Amino acid sequence: MDEFDAPQDRFVQTVTVLIIITFVVLILIFASTGNNRGLGATTVIGLLVLVTSYLFAPHGYAIDESEVLIRRKIGSVKIPIKRIESLRYDPAACSLWGVRTFGVSGLFGYFGRFYTHDLGHHIRYATDRDKAIVIEADKTFVISPDDPAQFIQIVKARMEANR
Repeated sequence: MDEFDAPQDRFVQTVTVLIIITFVVLILIFASTGNNRGLGATTVIGLLVLVTSYLFAPHGYAIDESEVLIRRKIGSVKIPIKRIESLRYDPAACSLWGVRTFGVSGLFGYFGRFYTHDLGHHIRYATDRDKAIVIEADKTFVISPDDPAQFIQIVKARMEANR
């Protein structure tokens, strides 16, 4: 099995740190003013947002003989190689100009459902916009392994072997 990391770009790192700092500051403000409702609500919402985003964010990628795996803490997403029609390196595919229909853009990555003019509706599991790869299968996916060229080369070789 070939493994790839999911490095975070500077935007993801910055947004993640800023959101964590914001929740900590709000909790400290509510705690210091004795506002227990605000403290409780901010703590619960902050933990829900941070934990959920962390669990669903991509943490790595793998390629075995029959599948591309998108590793997440809550379970891997599997894309059967036999269903892959094409894949290409395309940094523009993970643009911030897309519309999030149900996704996250910055906190631990770019993941969930998005819409852009070029790709239409698609699913992102990316962490670095400059390393974006578009996979066309039964659905369109955008991912960002640490070495896009090697990832594409291995998947294409597996596609040939599975045909």
